[in-house]
Amino acid sequence: FRGMLIAQANNFTVTKNTIHGVTLSSTSTATGLQLYGTLTNGTVDGNVISDVKNTNTGGYGSNGMLLGATSTAANIRISNNVIYDIASYGYSGGTGSADNGYGIIVTGGGGYNIWFNTVRLTTDQTSTSGISAAININAASGTIDLRDNIFANSQTIGTRYAIYSSAANTVFSDINYNDYW
Repeated sequence: FRGMLIAQANNFTVTKNTIHGVTLSSTSTATGLQLYGTLTNGTVDGNVISDVKNTNTGGYGSNGMLLGATSTAANIRISNNVIYDIASYGYSGGTGSADNGYGIIVTGGGGYNIWFNTVRLTTDQTSTSGISAAININAASGTIDLRDNIFANSQTIGTRYAIYSSAANTVFSDINYNDYW
């Protein structure tokens, strides 16, 4: 249910990969690229992630990229990635990685530099009560530098966001020059 999982790594690089077609209908969350656990000093650059879906009618989720480092100062650069066509059945909550379709979701950690990415959600979720977002800042205990990205959500069903954040505004060390649609 994951295209790629990077965990417990230091000085890592994930570059120029294509992750396509991670689709399931179970209670697991479909994820294109998951960064999780003890991670420091990483680069995720120039990847294309698409067609990540969960069709389970219970509302289980899908994510293009999940950022869940345990460190508040992980120093991970997420740059120049293209993420599109991420969708789930939909669910009425927006605070977890296991309920809707999200292009990028931050579930913990910090020290993320998210720069020059393009995220576009186009495939509709089924549930009219679903909440989708090109980027969901669900939880962060450190800083997020969010600059020069394109976040677009052109789905037509449910509640749709380009950016959805339930984290405190203080997690953003910089949030400038992004295009939201």
